[in-house]
Amino acid sequence: MADSSLEIEAKISSLRALFRNRPATIDNVVRDSFYSLAAFFSDLLEDTGPDRTKTLAAMVLDWMMSPQWRSAIMTSRAETFGHLLRIAQAEPRSVLDQPAIDICAGRFSAALLDLAEKTDHLDENTRKFEEIIPTGPETGLAAWQILNPFYYIWSVLEPNERKATERWRDPFFDNHPSPQQTETDEQEPGQEADFQPIDTLMSWLGDLLRSHGSSSFRVLECGMGHGHLVRPLIRHLKVAPKDFFGFDLHGTRVSVSRDVLASLVAESDDNERVALADQIFVLDIMSDNAASVIAGHKPVDVIFSSSFTNVFEDTQLHHVLSILAGISPRFIADLSVTTSWGYCVGRPDMSAHYQQHGYRSVGSRFEQKPLPFSNGSALWLPQRYWANRNLQVFENTRGTFCNV
Repeated sequence: MADSSLEIEAKISSLRALFRNRPATIDNVVRDSFYSLAAFFSDLLEDTGPDRTKTLAAMVLDWMMSPQWRSAIMTSRAETFGHLLRIAQAEPRSVLDQPAIDICAGRFSAALLDLAEKTDHLDENTRKFEEIIPTGPETGLAAWQILNPFYYIWSVLEPNERKATERWRDPFFDNHPSPQQTETDEQEPGQEADFQPIDTLMSWLGDLLRSHGSSSFRVLECGMGHGHLVRPLIRHLKVAPKDFFGFDLHGTRVSVSRDVLASLVAESDDNERVALADQIFVLDIMSDNAASVIAGHKPVDVIFSSSFTNVFEDTQLHHVLSILAGISPRFIADLSVTTSWGYCVGRPDMSAHYQQHGYRSVGSRFEQKPLPFSNGSALWLPQRYWANRNLQVFENTRGTFCNV
């Protein structure tokens, strides 16, 4: 039921009081509590229409934007604003160019008012704002997603969970594979393969590795989960099952992954199925014997992981990468999340971390394509922002890698 005019006036007064009394109260705001503003403006839009809503939104933006926050945003987002400005100034010209230029100049209220006018009159040229931001704090987001002036205030607020949690160690956490993770991917004769984003990504990985002169691989997968990447890796990297190894912390997952690998071997070959079971093993990478256990399975020339390195804090990550680099694979392929979720540290670019261990970047690619721009792009307030994954490939620079 729509709020009455008196109730709306009361809410406006509360907002004004909150943001004019900063920093005492605003410093206690975290990102999740910020979303209550979205509900407020949604109700206001329904009750009073767009003109009053956009005017009040600009006022609230000014109330919230302290000089300290504005300075922090302009400093920390310099790289992001560089990408956004390049897109805005590129041909063809678009009705969203000027709002983007205003944001890059720190004119947030002007940008919001202009955007509120333009969202009902978008032109075809807004498609250029679907481009993914390749580096910086907004890596993995489409450019239109950061055309929201409120986004930058949201970005400087502390998230509820500032660090990766240890819940992934819980033996009951996520130990129930979904049906699609355990199904076989066998096709009927003549049936076309249904390529998913991960297939496209693994195909690109195989082509990249082969372009560097490798034609066959022994692969070690870290943190296998329920083995849902075993088939794509084997198929696109052209790996023989006997040359595929992997580990996970949880025995339940290891058991499922063993079954997935065994399913790729003919049922009549019982000896090979038994041998394959030893190739998928339980391991806590932080344990004292982790290095010796992994070293016992070398030589491998490719180490692959998906959302594995993201669960470690920086000090832990350095230790983990020391173990992995210690067996000297030629390539390390790291599929990392670009934005934070409950158990992960979002690291858009892992290059500096691998460089410390003698590896250089030789290529990267996002899993998801840019999101399409539409009238539902929520330019008033940030919604739940899209998380992408970036597959980054690193090559050993020391020349002491293991060959098959």
